[in-house]
Amino acid sequence: MHRVIALMSVLSLSCLAAPEADFFVAANGDDANPGTLAKPFAALAKARDAVRALGQPDRDVTVLIRGGGYTLEQTVLFTRPDSAAKGRTITYAAYPGETPVFSSDQPVTGWQKLRNAPDHLPEMARGKVWVADVSAILGRKAKRQDPPHGAGEPPDVRDRDRFYSLYLGDQHLPRARGKGFSPTNTTPKRRREDTVRLRFPRGT
Repeated sequence: MHRVIALMSVLSLSCLAAPEADFFVAANGDDANPGTLAKPFAALAKARDAVRALGQPDRDVTVLIRGGGYTLEQTVLFTRPDSAAKGRTITYAAYPGETPVFSSDQPVTGWQKLRNAPDHLPEMARGKVWVADVSAILGRKAKRQDPPHGAGEPPDVRDRDRFYSLYLGDQHLPRARGKGFSPTNTTPKRRREDTVRLRFPRGT
């Protein structure tokens, strides 16, 4: 009997310890779910839409995000309809003790050694060049919805079929460079001011 009572006490404490929230998001969730702790959403945007559907209730609203990795296919926008009612708050927070990570990175797989080296490839680089097909990644990028941009500046269509950063784990890899390259210069008219563009001297 004592063992049964002890087990029931542990279960009761576990239930009390579960954090409360209006909606939950988890990396293994499903956007067809109701957004509960047992059946969480999969995407932050889905939680935003669910909060928006509440219609600014006269109470605080909380969304808890479980630990894990979340890949963003497009920008998640929060606008005026996502504001809380006067004197109330809407909170998006990590689930207690867990760390969610949002990223827009795309894994590059299928690396192979370059078979047919171009004539201009330096001798020291031959046999050391690896290549991968990124057409599928760029195809997904081209289909993404462009976020709003400022100052009436249209998005650069060339961004749809290029990528500007490559990482190995958390290490940023340098671009291939050789004789004739110029230092990179910032381009203030681009949508993202921290983006840089490679410039080539005339004749290279």
